[in-house]
Amino acid sequence: MLLPDSGILIGFSDCVGENPDGSINAVQGTAPNIPCKKGETPLGRCLEEIRKK
Repeated sequence: MLLPDSGILIGFSDCVGENPDGSINAVQGTAPNIPCKKGETPLGRCLEEIRKK
């Protein structure tokens, strides 16, 4: 879909997405590959992973 005022082109799926366990993604959400440890922020965890590499 092309937005007329901005000219931005957007797209979206008209299908229901499923997680590997069969749950609906829009309801359950997507679990992260690397979960945060207790008391850790997502940004802190991300930076920790980047420093490892």
